[in-house]
Amino acid sequence: MEKGVLISIAVVSLIILGVVVYNFSVQNVVPSATTSTEDSIASAPSAPAEPTTAPAEPTTAPAEPTTAPATPAAANTTPTTTGKTFTVEITSSGFLPSTVEINKGDNVIFINKDSSNHWPASASHPTHTVYPESGGCIGSKFDACKGLKQGENWSFTFDQAGTWGYHDHLNPSNRGTIVVK
Repeated sequence: MEKGVLISIAVVSLIILGVVVYNFSVQNVVPSATTSTEDSIASAPSAPAEPTTAPAEPTTAPAEPTTAPATPAAANTTPTTTGKTFTVEITSSGFLPSTVEINKGDNVIFINKDSSNHWPASASHPTHTVYPESGGCIGSKFDACKGLKQGENWSFTFDQAGTWGYHDHLNPSNRGTIVVK
């Protein structure tokens, strides 16, 4: 009879563990942001950039990175500002557009449109300390703290005026610039 009780406890424990793992993985998946034609950013670097806004939506909570020190990451939540939202697509050839001009308090959503993972973070690689607000998982608060899978997005609200370089931590030659007025 004790053997049956032990087996029952093991089965219940496995079910609980499965539910916890499933819930954690579901919380990290968020559909990508959509933009209207009127409110979209030009998708080619050579095309003139149009002012854009996209509906703000919740972002994924950062998971512990697999290629960086496992330290607590700043929570990435839907911005509480009334600023505009801009979209930067991440493709196999880099960030589109590679330069975005915004106002202080505006939000930028980085959407991975590539089949490979991409990790947007403040320059310079590997310290991520150019953006002056500390936090994140490596140095700056401007850090996704993980590779985004295809279709995943991460957003950041820029509260500091200046010109902020950033890169793809998983492919450091891919770079971009956010100009905050």
